Amino acid sequence: MKITTRITTEEYESFLKWAQKRGKRWKFYKVFWTMIAVVTVLTMFAEVKSFNFEGLAVLCIFVCVTIIPYLIPKYAARHFLKQNPKITHIQTLIIDESGIESSSESGRGKLNWSAYTGHSELSDLFILMTSTKTALLIPKKDLSVEQIDTIRNLISKNVKTKH
Repeated sequence: MKITTRITTEEYESFLKWAQKRGKRWKFYKVFWTMIAVVTVLTMFAEVKSFNFEGLAVLCIFVCVTIIPYLIPKYAARHFLKQNPKITHIQTLIIDESGIESSSESGRGKLNWSAYTGHSELSDLFILMTSTKTALLIPKKDLSVEQIDTIRNLISKNVKTKH
């Protein structure tokens, strides 16, 4: 099967959010920040029995620091794609029983299915991991329902680890 596609900023952002959420640090940070919030609020009430200006400032800083990790994928996607415009070039993928061949203006290559260490499927793309930090992204926007089913079957048959 031959597919011609292009990675968009939104798809790359979606991948970064997925990567962030599956990281071990992300789970730790969520628990860590929740514990800090609880301790901060309890301490403020124990010390002053109400919120004063300093307590409100600490709470605002905490809220900002908690929100920032959710904004990082959007910024990181735009920055990375601006620094590496070749990633957004049109690419042609040939997907078959032996693996995936990719070609674009910047080069071409083929990886057998055994090169993929894991996979995941999001609503807008397929993610095929080649290492802990690199992946092949296959956007679904240019695919028919039959092509999506074919790719899903090939991936599930040939790539065993699901992330």
